[in-house]
Amino acid sequence: MLTFLPHLLGHTDKTLGTLLHIGAGVGSELSVYDALHIKTVVAVEADNVLFKKLQTKAKRYQNVQVIQGWVAGSDQQCNVYEISNPRFNSLLAPDALYSYFSNLKTISTNSVKPLAIGDVICQHVDANPAHLNILVLEAQGYEAALLKSCAIQELYKLDWLVIRSSEKPLYKTAANSSQLIELTSSLGYEFILQDETHTPFVEYYFRLNRDRLANRELESRLRVDEEKNAVLKQKLAEISAQLANEKEACIQGKELVKQTQTTANEQLHMVNKLKDELFSKQNDNNTYASKLSSLEEEKVSLEQQNSSLKKQQVDSDKEKIDICAELDKVREIADESNVRIEKLSELVSHLETEKQKLQSSTIILSKDAESNQSELKKTSQVQVELQEQLGKQEELNASLNQQLSKESQALAEYKQENQASSQNAVKLAERVSELESQLSNMSEGLAEQTHWHSENKKWAEQLQTQLYEKIGNFDELQKQFNASSSLSSKIILKAQLDLDTLRRDYQNKVESENQLLVLVKQLREKLETAANYYFNLQKEHPELIEKDMRKSFGSKSDE
Repeated sequence: MLTFLPHLLGHTDKTLGTLLHIGAGVGSELSVYDALHIKTVVAVEADNVLFKKLQTKAKRYQNVQVIQGWVAGSDQQCNVYEISNPRFNSLLAPDALYSYFSNLKTISTNSVKPLAIGDVICQHVDANPAHLNILVLEAQGYEAALLKSCAIQELYKLDWLVIRSSEKPLYKTAANSSQLIELTSSLGYEFILQDETHTPFVEYYFRLNRDRLANRELESRLRVDEEKNAVLKQKLAEISAQLANEKEACIQGKELVKQTQTTANEQLHMVNKLKDELFSKQNDNNTYASKLSSLEEEKVSLEQQNSSLKKQQVDSDKEKIDICAELDKVREIADESNVRIEKLSELVSHLETEKQKLQSSTIILSKDAESNQSELKKTSQVQVELQEQLGKQEELNASLNQQLSKESQALAEYKQENQASSQNAVKLAERVSELESQLSNMSEGLAEQTHWHSENKKWAEQLQTQLYEKIGNFDELQKQFNASSSLSSKIILKAQLDLDTLRRDYQNKVESENQLLVLVKQLREKLETAANYYFNLQKEHPELIEKDMRKSFGSKSDE
């Protein structure tokens, strides 16, 4: 691989600066790069297995830097298609690859974050005009996408491009050979040759034609300058046409100015005459107007004074009426409050009597409960005594049974020993019958005692149920008493609150009455001042009052 690269680079006078190899694999070309005496070699490989081999091989050379990672147009997440042979791993999905290599297959598809090609060139390649920089691309169909996405200022750092690609696309959306050559020529690279020894892969060699780039830049600048000149010519033509129009307009304007000046002089002469006449008439009118305004002002001031006096009188009358009405309301409210207070006091006394009654009833109930408890205690004592008697009776029965058993044994012994003696037998039989009669009597007494014991037990249970009922009644009465006492306390509280509100209302009313009295005093003072003012007016200007009197009498006579 790269068989033509030493021949192409051997004729240059410049030193070889940086060689960037994307898709370096295991680094089989490192010996070629070492023979060319390249200053720095940057080898990029993504696969872990291939990268480890590349790393071990790169340790032999001092000028080789190794980078692991995928290289794409940007550093955004993208899918990677891993093939059974890692040399064919690509960022594009396989298409015709398996028709050429039937033993290959897709192992997995993973999402990775790649390195941007612009960032890689920016970090590792210097733009030194004294050095030649080379880019070797083995991107498995992704070469065109990398060249398109790379920025021009970063791409033009590279003087030579070596692209290893297939004649026909093996991956989806990959470029063919003609599209690749067109793309590189559009970017300013000149196609030199191609090596077809390793089919179906071809090595394309491109050289950056900086003269052509400079010519392109000059041509683009010339086009821009020509466009600017054309725009400037159009603007000059427009400006010259505007100047011609403005000259014609100036000539016409001068003629109009002359005509208007003559007419303006004539009109000024007429205006001066009219101004003199107007000035004389205005002076006359001003004198008349000043007299009229002074008379009208006197008239208005007098009318205002009369109206203000009338309003004050009307307002004072209204305020007097309102004060009287409010005083009546305050008295009514005070009467109502007194009535409410009396009712509340009666209610409080009634509630206190009920409270006393409830307290007495609770005392009686507590006494009944105590008496019931004493009766219960007595019944429990009786129960205990009966149980003791029963125990004693059972002990007696047990002793009698023992005696009976002893006697029966003795009888049996007597029968065995003295079968002949009938007298002893009769006596023994009589003794046995007596003992049997005693036993029957004892059993009857025991039955009677058990009967009385059961009846006493029933009576005690009845007494206990009655006691429980009385305790429940006592609890209910206590609850009723608590509820009634809480209700009475609530009513008393409400009554107290009502009393407080009534007192506050009464105080507010008293304060409002005092304020009204102050207002009445102020009103009286104002009325007195108004009467004094009116009296002084009568003295100083009696003619005004006569006029008012005439007007008022005249209006009445007209009516």
